[in-house]
Amino acid sequence: MKLLKSFQSRLENLVSLEELNFSKYRKLKKLSKGFKSLTCLKKLKVWKCEALEEFS
Repeated sequence: MKLLKSFQSRLENLVSLEELNFSKYRKLKKLSKGFKSLTCLKKLKVWKCEALEEFS
């Protein structure tokens, strides 16, 4: 099983997304690209992602 180390998705296609949860991805280092397009996002939860270095 591969561990999630970065999240670079086509978030711009998810314009109606209201909630996004990243929990216990201990190896996750990077969340980037596309978050600006999430205009309906009401809740973003990032919890126990100890390795997270970059969020853009």
